[in-house]
Amino acid sequence: MPWYLDTRALFYRKEILDINGFTTHDLSTLSGLEKVCAAVHNFKIGEKKVPALGLSGQKDAQLVHALAPWIWNTGEIS
Repeated sequence: MPWYLDTRALFYRKEILDINGFTTHDLSTLSGLEKVCAAVHNFKIGEKKVPALGLSGQKDAQLVHALAPWIWNTGEIS
């Protein structure tokens, strides 16, 4: 039985992907996600910088719960 169960979703801005030459297919693997994040880091819309990746959670302890599924999905840690 899982200790913690929650649904994770990835939201993205299609126009930012398009401008940078990416498609949603580039988000289907961890290495693709890393490439997209590196390319769009500090991308500007007007005067506002857009973060490459944001995680939900208001407390530091919640960050582990938000980040763990991404780490486990790599298949390198079980």
